[in-house]
Amino acid sequence: MTTNIVPMNVQSVLGALAVIEASTPDANQGGQFQYMKCAKGVFTYGINNQVVSEDSLWAVEPVSYSQGFVAWNEGELVDEHMVSLGGVPIDKTTLPEVSGDGWQVQKSIALLCIEGDDKGVQAIFKTSSTGGTRGIAELVSAIIVQGRQDPENTCPIVELTSTSYEHKNKSYGTIYNPVFTVVDFTSSEARTADEADEADEADEADEADEAAAVEKPAKRTRRPRS
Repeated sequence: MTTNIVPMNVQSVLGALAVIEASTPDANQGGQFQYMKCAKGVFTYGINNQVVSEDSLWAVEPVSYSQGFVAWNEGELVDEHMVSLGGVPIDKTTLPEVSGDGWQVQKSIALLCIEGDDKGVQAIFKTSSTGGTRGIAELVSAIIVQGRQDPENTCPIVELTSTSYEHKNKSYGTIYNPVFTVVDFTSSEARTADEADEADEADEADEADEAAAVEKPAKRTRRPRS
C-alpha cells in the first residue's frame, strides 16, 4: 500500500486533529508502508512479523492520522470505512448493517523509523482494540498540546512500548496495551532535510563507486592452452 504524506499548515493540522478526535465516540464505548501490529505487548511489522528493535525511535507524521470504523466477523474483515485527516468525520449511524461484531472504532497512524536497527522502515499501525485506540488517542492529545505550545515542532518522536494488566475475567488472562512514548518533538521539515542529506550521501557514494569501476581496468582472463 502506498501512502503519500502531504504537508499541511500547522494550525490546520491541529484543528483537524481536534475536530476528528472529538467527533468519534470513545473506543471504550464502542512511500511503501508495511503493516505494523502489537500482539501480547510486542510490536512487529511486515509479512515476516519482524520484531521492532528496542533501540528504535519512530517519527509519527500528524497528517498521516486517520480514523473511522471497521467490522469483523470471527476474525475476518467484513468492511471498513476510514477518513484521512481533514476529511468529514464518519457518522456511524449512516453505515450499513454488518454481521459479526458490528462496527468498531478504528484509528491509524504512519510511522518512520529514524534511529535504531529498524531505521528507514515505514509502517502503518492500524487498530480497533480498546488499548490500541486509546494509545493513539493519547498520542493525538499530546500532539495538540505540543502544537499549542510550539507550533513549529509537532512531529512526535516515539518509542514503541506497552503495558499489561490481569483482566478481572480470568478467561481473558493478561491484557496488553500498546504505548507510544513521546521522547521528543521535531518539525516535519527538519526530518525531511535529514532524509535528503542521507539520500545525497548515498548518491555520492554510488557515484564514487561507479567512477572507481571505470578507472580500474578490467582484469583479463587468459585462455587455457590446448
